[in-house]
Amino acid sequence: MKELYELYYERLVYFGQKFIADRQVVEDIAIDVFVNIFERGYENAKYALFTAMKNGCMNHVRNEERRHVIIDRLFTEEDIELEIIESGVVKILMSALDKLPAESKQVLQMFYFDGKSCVEIGHEINKPADTVRSLKRSGLNNLFKKLTT
Repeated sequence: MKELYELYYERLVYFGQKFIADRQVVEDIAIDVFVNIFERGYENAKYALFTAMKNGCMNHVRNEERRHVIIDRLFTEEDIELEIIESGVVKILMSALDKLPAESKQVLQMFYFDGKSCVEIGHEINKPADTVRSLKRSGLNNLFKKLTT
């Protein structure tokens, strides 16, 4: 088997680079091909080696294409633009929130960012739910004024 490896390894790598430019990837595929051929044992090893190499390279190319399609679907140019805009809006909101009275800021953060109800917030800050609602309302009014001036 060592003779087979020495005879065909470089030829397989050369052949594989017709499908894949990255030599390291091709060498990894070639090694996998030899391992599989050695384990299975073929009468016509030459044919089996080149067929397995072609299939290994094609599988790699297909997997890479799928990966790129998935990444492209996840991050379109429009998505990136929206992320940029959203991060800017969040920065403006956080800056405006920092200028609110401490209690209003805390209530708004707990309500909008932590997803807590007025009752839950009231329990945490030891205030009745109606007071929390008032703090939320006044906080939103102040926030709106700060954002529009």
